[in-house]
Amino acid sequence: MKIDKELKDYCKSMSTAEARMLVDSYYEAQGKRIDIENKIRSIKQGVDDNINTAGLEWQLSKRKDEEHEIELMLKYFYPIGIELHIWLLLAKSRQNHTL
Repeated sequence: MKIDKELKDYCKSMSTAEARMLVDSYYEAQGKRIDIENKIRSIKQGVDDNINTAGLEWQLSKRKDEEHEIELMLKYFYPIGIELHIWLLLAKSRQNHTL
């Protein structure tokens, strides 16, 4: 999955506050993905109602795509690994709140 040049240019010039919002969105998307994965696993193990998981698997695919798009945007904001992006943004956020 690629992002277009216009979005790439925006990512390179976005503010730290905008990047923090992206990090928040990433964690929200990740949480939703994990919830869906857990629901699918419990259905397949027979813990939850025996329903078709196709709809949940479609939602899971969309959540994974969303996470990936946010990762790409953050990589253009800071051209380093996603874990370091998040660590830096959280560290900056904490630093700003303690000043």
